[in-house]
Amino acid sequence: MLLEHCREQALRRRQGRAAASVVPRRDHRQRCLDKLLPHKADLFSHLRRRWQDLFGARFDVLLYDLTSTYFESEPPAEETDKRRYGYSRDKRSDCVQVVIALIVTPEGFPLAYEVLPGNTADNTTLLKRLWAWLKQLSAMRLKREDLLMKLGAARAKSPAAWRLVDVELAPHGAAFSFALNRNKLRQVRRREGRYLLRTNLQGRDPAQLWQFYIQLVEIEAAFKTLKDDLGLRPVYHQLEQRIEAHIFVAFLAYCLRVTLRARLKPRAGGLTPRAVLDKFAAIQMLDVHFPTTDGRTLILSRYTEFNPDQRLLARQLNLDLPPQPPPRITAAGHLASAHSKM
Repeated sequence: MLLEHCREQALRRRQGRAAASVVPRRDHRQRCLDKLLPHKADLFSHLRRRWQDLFGARFDVLLYDLTSTYFESEPPAEETDKRRYGYSRDKRSDCVQVVIALIVTPEGFPLAYEVLPGNTADNTTLLKRLWAWLKQLSAMRLKREDLLMKLGAARAKSPAAWRLVDVELAPHGAAFSFALNRNKLRQVRRREGRYLLRTNLQGRDPAQLWQFYIQLVEIEAAFKTLKDDLGLRPVYHQLEQRIEAHIFVAFLAYCLRVTLRARLKPRAGGLTPRAVLDKFAAIQMLDVHFPTTDGRTLILSRYTEFNPDQRLLARQLNLDLPPQPPPRITAAGHLASAHSKM
């Protein structure tokens, strides 16, 4: 669908239609997102092959970590929707969010990701939310069956926090009491601030395992790039599948950025992908219009030439600009090739 749109845009440009007519409608662009997700698994397989072929990437050790992205909207009504309240790594616990799990190599080559429900959070945040919900529930007038269902739903949503609260149901009627289990909470608090590394790499030196863990900084850098340079937020979509497709597009952009970074390393190691993009951003494409004596207009589409810094950088990356497009000429509101009219 994306390719068809590009072909249609090129055809309309040749026919001399107004630029506004070739801009796709917003709903068309959003429907394009629906075509992406079915190719997610194929992309992951393709990435593994390409990282290995292009850069000799190895996959004996993989790094995995989580981040979150939030939505300034009301929580969805559907129980299966992944937008949920949870521990916010963006310091926005007042907003619903989804959690993104990312897998990269120690060199930073991304292999896969997954979008998880946003209520994967720390025990403290979940405990506060559960405690507030139990208070509201205790003030409601419910039948016993309804109360049991709501308590069961609360337990299913926050199992870790539920273990820190003692809930007692009255033998008859729809009444219950709840209290904080301070001994269990104290045990949880004792573990805070300590690292426990769990691995399936049997027989490895603990110092080497710690070095692997330190390499998680690669994932932290990936998260920072996704959120800052690549503009993962804000997400304006309302449908869950389009939210996931939006994240898919951001992941694709990150893969391109990693490719550029890997190509820069042996040729221009002192430059970052952002610096390269900023340098090349000065290259522009423009149309130069020359009116003719017979009322027609000669149109020359031209891109600006490299300046010395851009020329040096392009040479280091083995890049070259394509030939300048051929001229066009208008005739009575239509567009024809300049070669056939002049």
